[in-house]
Amino acid sequence: MDTPNSNPDASIWYVAKPDGQREGPLPMSILRGRAAAGQLLPTDLIWTQGFSSWMPARGVPDLYGPSLGASPGPTTPAYLPGAIPPGLVTSLFAGIASPGFLRITGRVFGVLAVLTFILAVPLYFFTRLRLVHERLILCHPLHRR
Repeated sequence: MDTPNSNPDASIWYVAKPDGQREGPLPMSILRGRAAAGQLLPTDLIWTQGFSSWMPARGVPDLYGPSLGASPGPTTPAYLPGAIPPGLVTSLFAGIASPGFLRITGRVFGVLAVLTFILAVPLYFFTRLRLVHERLILCHPLHRR
């Protein structure tokens, strides 16, 4: 099995999902957050410099720990009830910054901008035309009082 450089936190990682979507470069902290949140599955393929090929995420001990698939330990939670689970905030920001989210958000805002323009321009010209029309009527000699 390949091993990355001695400090995995300093490595840049890439992820390949089964649907063909690729993400990266990502730091190890983002991968840990996604693994803790269930967004990075042990079967997802990952790669970093030093690997000769893509390998399942479960093969990186620093990501899931060495006991992946081993019998569960004590049932004591890793964090206090009611506290924010470790890695949750990091995984949320990672999801927001993902290319797919940004692509969809950009399209939604683009459509909203076009609709706003389509509605605003006629309203502006209609209002201007009405004001000009009122001024013409008021200035016309037959309508003066």
